[in-house]
Amino acid sequence: MGRESRTPIRTHRKTRTGARLLSLLLAAALLLISIQFHRINAQLEALRVRLRQIERMTDTETETAPPPDTSAQTDYIDTLPVLDVGKPAERTDAEVLEQLNRLGKENPVIAEIAASGGDYPMALLSALANNPEMADFAAGYPAADANAAYGAGNVLQGGPSEQRAGKSGLSGSVLTETERSSQCPLFLQWDPRWGYHSYGSKSCVALSGCGPTCLSMVLFSLTRNETLTPDKIADYSMENGYYVASTGTAWALMEDLPEEYGIRTSTPAMSEAAMKALLDGGALIICAMSRGDFTLSGHFIVIHGYDREGFLVNDPNCLSRSRRHWTFSQLKPQTKGIWAYTKAQAQTDSYRIYDAG
Repeated sequence: MGRESRTPIRTHRKTRTGARLLSLLLAAALLLISIQFHRINAQLEALRVRLRQIERMTDTETETAPPPDTSAQTDYIDTLPVLDVGKPAERTDAEVLEQLNRLGKENPVIAEIAASGGDYPMALLSALANNPEMADFAAGYPAADANAAYGAGNVLQGGPSEQRAGKSGLSGSVLTETERSSQCPLFLQWDPRWGYHSYGSKSCVALSGCGPTCLSMVLFSLTRNETLTPDKIADYSMENGYYVASTGTAWALMEDLPEEYGIRTSTPAMSEAAMKALLDGGALIICAMSRGDFTLSGHFIVIHGYDREGFLVNDPNCLSRSRRHWTFSQLKPQTKGIWAYTKAQAQTDSYRIYDAG
């Protein structure tokens, strides 16, 4: 009896053990299937984002392929949203993404950029977090990067001079009729005509080209030479040693280049009376700014006039700040350098032209 009763017990134990193993195998299989399912979902979402970017690239290429008709062309700044852009803030990478997610709640373009942040350099994301005006420009970065890959490498990685000269085809040099007729037009360094153009090491005009952009505004205004666009001046700066790694544009460029075009440069006193007298005489002023309302480190702006409310500023990095008036008491504590530009008395209509491309 005892032997006969043990055999079924061992059989039941084996059955239970087999059932447990089968359950474990099924659980492991379900876990693997779940993991694979999530991976497929992530890949599909990445594919959807990439398809949206390709659609935008196609639209951009279609729109920019024909030579622009500048007589009927809408100015880029007229397409930008009217925003109240505050003082720039220093953020960690995580804080930049948090800020973009907040901005994305009201701006679907920024929301899409935040969702696919890996396609954008952190320097560009940080700039966007401080200035949502440049959302459309930032959204166009993958297309610009793809075009630059044809021999020029990443837009933000620099390269030989012939690559910086615009192989991407995105650094156009055509001014609009409104810009031509303006006494001192506002050029934004992140304008797609030149913003993606390489300037410096792992940077571009949009992020590091405030100096060349300010000089472009001043030189065009005083000479009406339409070839002196920000990308061309950026090339000249790079090729002649005026770009300082990890710093930006050397102050020497502010004095050296204008002289080649018959423009007299001076360094006036930083006083309200002196600045107004220069502006009254037809001069334009470039100021190098320190940390404050315009920048976290260093920046150049153009002062092109004044009225009862204050000075008129062209900030190459911000439309909102360019639409404000600035009092002397606001500008003085932030200004660390100043240059005034006037036409030389013996100036003629013939200027020395550099072909920086």
